[in-house]
Amino acid sequence: ENCSGTDPAGGMRQHDEAGFPLINVERFPDMKRLVAYGHSKGVKMGWYLNGCACGEAKERLPNYRGDVQRLAEFGFDAVKIDGCGAATNMTFYAQLMAATNKTYEIENCHW
Repeated sequence: ENCSGTDPAGGMRQHDEAGFPLINVERFPDMKRLVAYGHSKGVKMGWYLNGCACGEAKERLPNYRGDVQRLAEFGFDAVKIDGCGAATNMTFYAQLMAATNKTYEIENCHW
């Protein structure tokens, strides 16, 4: 299951109402600890955003902010941003990431 919640307007969603990515906490109970574990093994850790399986149909600015806030809070090093959902403003993503004062590897999968 790639989608973590149901949109009240119908369909699946990837973010809560505040714009934060929904996470299956049964499978991933502590994302920050998971990233720290990968780092302890010398692995750069990446996250996947704007996925195809349940790409949200409507662009919402809080979703960009929530994605980048969690990216920074959890300590990820990289991110793959797919082009299937509504979050296609790579300039805005880049501005938000730059404001974290951390450099991220970005895979832009917008076709």
